[in-house]
Amino acid sequence: MTNYTSSMEDINNSPVLSIKQIMEADFPEIQWVIDKLLAPGLTLLAGPPKVGKSWLALQIAQAVGSGKPILGRNTKQGPCLYFALEDSPQRIRTRVDLQKWDKNSPVKVVTIGKLNFLYNKYQFDSFGEGLVNDIKQNKYRVVIIDTLSRLNSTIDQNKIDEITSFLSPLQKIGHDKNCSIILIDHHKKTNDYFDKNVISDVLGSVGKGAVPDTIIGFYRNKNKKTAELIITGRDIEDNEFPLKFDSNSGIWEIDIDAKENELPLQMSVVINFISTNGEVKEKDIVEHLKKDKGNVHKLLSKMVNENLLTKKKSGKSNIYSIPQ
Repeated sequence: MTNYTSSMEDINNSPVLSIKQIMEADFPEIQWVIDKLLAPGLTLLAGPPKVGKSWLALQIAQAVGSGKPILGRNTKQGPCLYFALEDSPQRIRTRVDLQKWDKNSPVKVVTIGKLNFLYNKYQFDSFGEGLVNDIKQNKYRVVIIDTLSRLNSTIDQNKIDEITSFLSPLQKIGHDKNCSIILIDHHKKTNDYFDKNVISDVLGSVGKGAVPDTIIGFYRNKNKKTAELIITGRDIEDNEFPLKFDSNSGIWEIDIDAKENELPLQMSVVINFISTNGEVKEKDIVEHLKKDKGNVHKLLSKMVNENLLTKKKSGKSNIYSIPQ
């Protein structure tokens, strides 16, 4: 049995930690806001313009405010603050009516044109200082900022030092105040549904992706009401959610048909590719599928376990072929 001799006060107040302190500290479990999906800290939700990110953000706020599940995951109920910096009160009214919100929901909204008045009247020196006070006073569990460019349009997002200096304090606020801060951002391109990289697709410097604890890529299938969320982060497993949009309720929900068909379809593509080319390296399969290499590796491992493929090592490469 572990003897926890290091207190969290020791951990938090020590600028340098020994391995002994780290191993003997009783760290608290992650306090998930959305189970295994959203934790305290900074989350970047990025996608092309006008694909439905704001609908999803509002849906997250509603779910957390009510304590109801979202995308099949349980939530931890609590107050939320939503910076709807691109939306008027009338647009928010239309959307919450469609999503059938409870008028007593503990979600507060800052709409377009009101940001400069919010903390200035209290004479805070910065947005971050005002936000810290707001989270402390109202116990917000989630803060959604829609969008980064509306929050600060003067940052050169291609300069890693500028964007890091801007994002890092938001991340620290989230961890210090046990609050999940979701920052909505854009992708560099709009025709990326079949060529996805959740980190490098984010607008600006690739180094920008090093700051957030979690990055969620939102990819909508062009001219359709289906999309895919691709999630990667420090404390969560990489995951993908096929979604479909119900225009009658304004809700993104799991696309069950896609979920059921996706794996067999990918397996068929892999088998056809290898059958055509003979023995194939794993990196070539990754390039052919245009999927995250970690997810492709899991898929190939599953196919090997089910005797659909055989695998052998060649140097540092995995080579796959069809069993004889």
